Amino acid sequence: MDVTYRAVRRDEIAAFRAAILRVFGMDWPASDDEDERYVSLLPPERTLAAFDGSSIVGTSGTFGVEMSIPGSSIPVAALTMVTVAHTHRRRGILRTMMQHHVESAESRGDLLSVLWASEAAIYGRFGYGIAAEHDAATVEARGLDIPLGHGADALRMVDGPERELVCEVYESARRQRAGMLGRSATWWSERHFRDPEFRRRGASARRYVVAERGDAITGYLAYRQRPKMEGGIADGEVQVDELIALDAQSAATLWRHATRIDLHPRLSVWSLPVDGELPWLVDDRRKVRTVRADAVWVRICDVPGAMTARTYDHDGRVTFCVVDPMHRVDGTYALEVQEGRASCRRVDAPAEVELGLNVLGTLYLGGFRAWSLAHAGALRAPHDVIARLDRLFATRRAPWCAEIF
Repeated sequence: MDVTYRAVRRDEIAAFRAAILRVFGMDWPASDDEDERYVSLLPPERTLAAFDGSSIVGTSGTFGVEMSIPGSSIPVAALTMVTVAHTHRRRGILRTMMQHHVESAESRGDLLSVLWASEAAIYGRFGYGIAAEHDAATVEARGLDIPLGHGADALRMVDGPERELVCEVYESARRQRAGMLGRSATWWSERHFRDPEFRRRGASARRYVVAERGDAITGYLAYRQRPKMEGGIADGEVQVDELIALDAQSAATLWRHATRIDLHPRLSVWSLPVDGELPWLVDDRRKVRTVRADAVWVRICDVPGAMTARTYDHDGRVTFCVVDPMHRVDGTYALEVQEGRASCRRVDAPAEVELGLNVLGTLYLGGFRAWSLAHAGALRAPHDVIARLDRLFATRRAPWCAEIF
């Protein structure tokens, strides 16, 4: 039977959710409340399903969100919930859904398509490059100290409507670092403050602590507790969902608090920026163990638009040829930066360097150096061209996305 593709209807959301959960091996409750939550975040018209008869055998969705980029924030097409049923692999379903997603992003004027990849080998062939990484960390807090050389902020636990104090802090932090998603009121409500028991996986409800300096909120900690006793000795774990601080004093205050929660001498942190402050705050760095992984992948949908949307720390000029495996943005482009702002246009001229679209996506947020890609053989050009690319795209802070989408 032929596979057909279309957005799901409202009455098909439950089946759409079930198809996604089957592929990811999850069993979450089926309920009207969960369906409504889904629709509030991802309207049916932003979905795409592959149907074999009446059965859903492929899924994808696109969140319409903003993402911070160097010096700005732009709407992006955030690809999510991409699955193909185990029974229908190797039939071109994924490729068809990816073509539809990219075409839709271009038609809406989105400059970037972004995603987190469940399997890292898939998306390079569609022109996506790893643009941001993150560190997972475990911390042995017994005997650990975090000196407060900058001073300390006051701390307060918040709950109920007061939790919304953290929203403005997050938005302020988002403007300081590329890769972070904008969060609407619905996004906050349904993805962060809503905390059903089945999502806790045996841990506590999510707690929120804010740091205050005078009348200003300077940061917050969102965490869960997982109690444990081992031979009569407390060995619980603090699971840090998110720690956002606006400066060094706030960061040290909040991390010190997280490492000193009674009966919970161990920390797990699912995501930290790769240039995060935690390993530099503690008095024994060996007690902070990190594992690095890829996070946000970027496909550039409009090369001139994306190049001119961000800012640059250095001026310069380079002419590059883009090779797109989907053949949508192939061409030669001239990029010129003056006083931190860029002009970029297609040109009929020899290119100084050839860039796979995935390589351009990797450079775009500033998280990777052109020199590193050149040493790995992913980028081939004369040294002076590599040096110009390196200076143009580098940023002072590494990109980071605080949540999987």
